[in-house]
Amino acid sequence: MAFAADLNERLSAYEGLIRAVSLERGIKHKINIAVDEWAVARLPAGLPKDTPVNVTADAWGNMHLPEGGSNVHPPRKRRIPNLETALVTGLYLNAFIRHARSVRLASFSSMPASIGMNLTNPDKPVVLETIFYPFELYSRTCGQLTLDVFWYGDTFSGTYKDRSYSGISILDVSATLDIARKQLVLYVVNQSKDKAMETTISLDSGAFKGNIKVSVINGPNTKAENTEEKPSQIGIRDTDINVSGKSFTFNFEPHSITAFVCSVN
Repeated sequence: MAFAADLNERLSAYEGLIRAVSLERGIKHKINIAVDEWAVARLPAGLPKDTPVNVTADAWGNMHLPEGGSNVHPPRKRRIPNLETALVTGLYLNAFIRHARSVRLASFSSMPASIGMNLTNPDKPVVLETIFYPFELYSRTCGQLTLDVFWYGDTFSGTYKDRSYSGISILDVSATLDIARKQLVLYVVNQSKDKAMETTISLDSGAFKGNIKVSVINGPNTKAENTEEKPSQIGIRDTDINVSGKSFTFNFEPHSITAFVCSVN
């Protein structure tokens, strides 16, 4: 789970580098970041000088290696995402939301091979693999405006790519707002393997109004997979809670992704 600290650090570094180079060279047009499979393309000749330029980081996505050192599952001969993979996907999406001012494109490298379709056995039902659920949840609920979220609570330390990180928030948080619908959506990934996190969610301004739809992506353990034999170990559970005022308390399940869809005044 420490990888998210590395991802956010690198995105912040890219943003800082772009600002520094723009200042040094007097670049006035906006330069955005694309976290993308397709690498960097040159700007065609003759484009106006104020055309935005996108900077690309290749091939985001995560697949775990099954226990025992193999990287494929027979007989389908491919990697199968587990709950950890879904949590990592949620961490990526949260990072893209937090960096939405600069990250204007983020396309997933493993999507064609991982949407759960077994084309060699078309008569068998489609298995919705674990990474389907964060993509479905975020794409269905995400608003147009990202919000600045202040978070305070327990942290952990970890190592990713031989770099040590400390002070990583156990709850990884992002939020969006749909202004026209007055709809706030809060996304929370609990990165703890075994600890539930009771947390107070508060608004700096405005108030919650009526029912909040709560969607939780989770499963029995972090290694759980959706397979043809067990197609529904990981999924989304929807419930409603009634909230009024500026704050409420919620207990986040271990190894889970939770989305709150809230009407606000």
